[in-house]
Amino acid sequence: MTVSNHYPKPGYSLWYSLFAAPAAWLLQLLVSWLRLDHACTRDKVAASLRWQQIGISGVALLFALAALVIGFQLYRYHTRNGQDRLQGLSRPAFLALASIFVSATFLLGIVWAAWPGFTLPLCEAMR
Repeated sequence: MTVSNHYPKPGYSLWYSLFAAPAAWLLQLLVSWLRLDHACTRDKVAASLRWQQIGISGVALLFALAALVIGFQLYRYHTRNGQDRLQGLSRPAFLALASIFVSATFLLGIVWAAWPGFTLPLCEAMR
């Protein structure tokens, strides 16, 4: 029995699961900071601005959750032998595990960045 080290090229879903959560976190921070900076320097904080911040964070959260779910699906696809442990023994399984770790980490970052918008006044949450 020979073991083949030739793996197919990673598909778009793997790249999405690796980079969607960091991109969503980055866009959430940039758009939120620009919106709040613009509103707070003019001393005219609109009432709808909090809802805009919640919407921006919600969209980023959805993209990160989708990346996490895709990462889990890819890992299950590439490890069909019923392993109980998380081991990335092949390249596709390793990349799927990496995407799970990256997506989960940035998902927590999105929640962490959105939390002050719920608990603090908006101009203080920006600082």
